Amino acid sequence: MIMLQFRAQDGDWSESLLATPVGPGRWRLEESSVGSPRARFGNVVEVEPLPSGHLRLVRVVRRSPYRRHTWTLSRHAVASGEFAAFERRVEAAGGIVTVAFGGVVVIDLPKGSDLDVEAEADAVIEKLGPPPPLTLRRAKSNPWYRRLWRKLAG
Repeated sequence: MIMLQFRAQDGDWSESLLATPVGPGRWRLEESSVGSPRARFGNVVEVEPLPSGHLRLVRVVRRSPYRRHTWTLSRHAVASGEFAAFERRVEAAGGIVTVAFGGVVVIDLPKGSDLDVEAEADAVIEKLGPPPPLTLRRAKSNPWYRRLWRKLAG
């Protein structure tokens, strides 16, 4: 396995993904991208090198046998014991859990799995409730929040 680095056509974004070679210019992705819907765990993709050393995803040769589910959760939720138990249930069902940027959760679950991942995630979210609020001291130390606070205060 190696890390392949993909770059968006506009050059504003790049992402590294684990991949396994399966033929000339073809790779099976071993994790899902958070930036590209075509770069999913289990997809076999055809790539071509760019002069920068990055790769351009040309096409998906074979679609993944997994279904992708995505949520944005708070750091509080992702760090909880409830979420850790949820991850274990997903992995026991043959799925893969990826957390990016502290709260973008991508779950790749085998198609036909009996696990109702939507209901499981909803139960975790409902059990945890809303994330803890920012403390006023923390909010006041952040320039963005200071401007917002002044604007709201009138």
